Amino acid sequence: MNEPVWFHIYSTQENSKIFCDQSQNTRGMEKLVSSWFSHKIVPENYVFPGDKRPGEHLVAACKAIPTIDLNDVDKNDVIHQIMNACRDYGFFQVINHGLEGKLMDEAVEVFKEFFSLPTEDKSNLLTEDKEHSCRLYTSSYNYGTEEVHYWRDALRHSCALEECIQSWPVKPNRYKEVVGALSTEVRKLGSRILEMICQGLGLEKGFFFKDGLSEDMFLTVNHYPPCPDPSLTLGLAKHCDPNLITILMQGDVPGLQVFKDGEWISVQPLKHGFVINVGYLLHIVSNGKLRSAEHRAVTNKSTARTSAGFFILASKESMVEPAKALVDADNPPLYRQFRYHEFFKIYSSHTTGDTDAALEPFRIKVEKRKNNIKAPATAAGFLGYSFGSLKSVQVLVMKESRSSHENASILDSLGFILRKFLFSILAVGPIPNHIAFIMDGNRRYSKKHNLVANSGHRAGLTALMSMLKYCYELGVTYVTPYAFSIDNFKRSPEEVESLMELMQEKIEGLIKEESIVNRYGVRVHFAGDLALLRESVRLAAERAMIATAGNSKGVLPICVAYTSTNEIVHGVQQACEEKGDELRTHKPNGCSNGCLNGQTPKRDEDQAKKHLIGIVDIEKHLYMGIAPDPDILIRTSGESRLSNFLLWQSAHCILCSPSVLWPEIGLRHFVWAIINFQRHYSYLEKIKKQM
Repeated sequence: MNEPVWFHIYSTQENSKIFCDQSQNTRGMEKLVSSWFSHKIVPENYVFPGDKRPGEHLVAACKAIPTIDLNDVDKNDVIHQIMNACRDYGFFQVINHGLEGKLMDEAVEVFKEFFSLPTEDKSNLLTEDKEHSCRLYTSSYNYGTEEVHYWRDALRHSCALEECIQSWPVKPNRYKEVVGALSTEVRKLGSRILEMICQGLGLEKGFFFKDGLSEDMFLTVNHYPPCPDPSLTLGLAKHCDPNLITILMQGDVPGLQVFKDGEWISVQPLKHGFVINVGYLLHIVSNGKLRSAEHRAVTNKSTARTSAGFFILASKESMVEPAKALVDADNPPLYRQFRYHEFFKIYSSHTTGDTDAALEPFRIKVEKRKNNIKAPATAAGFLGYSFGSLKSVQVLVMKESRSSHENASILDSLGFILRKFLFSILAVGPIPNHIAFIMDGNRRYSKKHNLVANSGHRAGLTALMSMLKYCYELGVTYVTPYAFSIDNFKRSPEEVESLMELMQEKIEGLIKEESIVNRYGVRVHFAGDLALLRESVRLAAERAMIATAGNSKGVLPICVAYTSTNEIVHGVQQACEEKGDELRTHKPNGCSNGCLNGQTPKRDEDQAKKHLIGIVDIEKHLYMGIAPDPDILIRTSGESRLSNFLLWQSAHCILCSPSVLWPEIGLRHFVWAIINFQRHYSYLEKIKKQM
């Protein structure tokens, strides 16, 4: 959004014909756009090449940039919205954030007053000192080397109050008081947002506040004077920010534009709202899960625009790398470990606006293999070859692509192509019709990675989404996860409540048009004693079943408030009630109620057998009566117990017990389960025919 820099390269050499040869500070002040912007033409060294100009076409306001109410009582929903915004846009706006509108208004007025001060009242802030904690400059920190200048002036200083407030502007007189108060409140807001992102990623509490990852905060106040021809120049060129997050106070004049889906879209200012922007550092720490979006600032003819960006970033010596909890065999690290000052030095050297190239030296690379490798002729050999080379192919694609945003899309496409090829080989053999999962190990995963308990369950849901995708791509019709046992109600009230909230959040997500069930045409069914659930969760489950009732390509039975013994008792009870109703309605002539305990006359024996309870009568009343028996039951953590899950239905299915915890399950475990099923398929079919 702007540069949260602790150093700015400032040149005192003359670069514009409109500047006069005076003293150093005077020359510097005359370089400020605000000192000469009333010229009727745009100076040549402010005119951008045709392909980089904003042009004369209006950019429509983007109503799709998410706006998030931080005062929403449903905190899990707020986190869900933030994570979606960070993944899809890299930008969002927040309202009801806790800062007083009066304080924000006062700060805007103070910033405007500063840039309208006479030259002598602010010339002392012009300095070439790279380490100075408060600096006034123009264009960018590469002014002396850039070919084209930006139409902006900027004031930049640290927000470390105790160490740096004395270096802040003396005028306006209330600057330190107002901006100091605003900085304190923005710091609190930033910590609050980072903690929600931390929770959304499944990281341990306080992750971003350790090891200096969010130690520093800088303020850059940008001032964009009116421009005689806004189509020729830019306030700031296309770039991404190098920090964790940026918190921008836009003011009341539009000018921020975000690059989304191949076009520039305008972010309209919200009264007393803040714009939140994902920076490169957060993109790296999230191992590419969160997006750092390109954006720019444009000018206008009539009105000056003043904005204030607060940049939360790592200390110079902080070690930066993808969070270990987000890295595993299926999600290898995209970036190597480095010190933040190493990255920023490279970032600040790019003067063309191609700041994304700053990521290149830190991407993990693997050299191409020199010899051509022929695919094995056999299916088994092909499978081994695919798994052995998948990681190398992924990293190779990262090397060939310059854009981190393109990487994610390319890797997704590559993964789909490889799976399609792999699954076409598996499809030569029998494909299971029904796979069930016991998702064991979420809490142990949290302990293993020192995460809060709920984070393991969130990571587990991510793993479930991957398994659902693999199943539907392979052509499995029924997929049944054991989501919540009745025995789970015995856990602590806090954990149960947390699980209920998480369950409701994910159930409501299933209704959305872009959800995995709608993408693959899958109908959702909840199996279990739903009356035991919290009412809001039960209602959400009912809405999801209604919303997906028209989907016909697959079925997703989700076992919640479920145990197999409860299911069997329920099935028997319902069958007894049904048979009782039949007896009362169709009672044979001359037969007493003892007709079911051996007292039936011989001539009525055939009629009586019709009212005996059989297996079919029980099965049609089971919670899982909507699905055939499973062909494969996968339980993670190396356990072979069924834990009261599908006891009635699993007599003739393959039990697979990979040793990994559920959040760690991956494609290779899924494929080996399919291969194991195919190896035993003939025997299982023979047994079923004998039943």
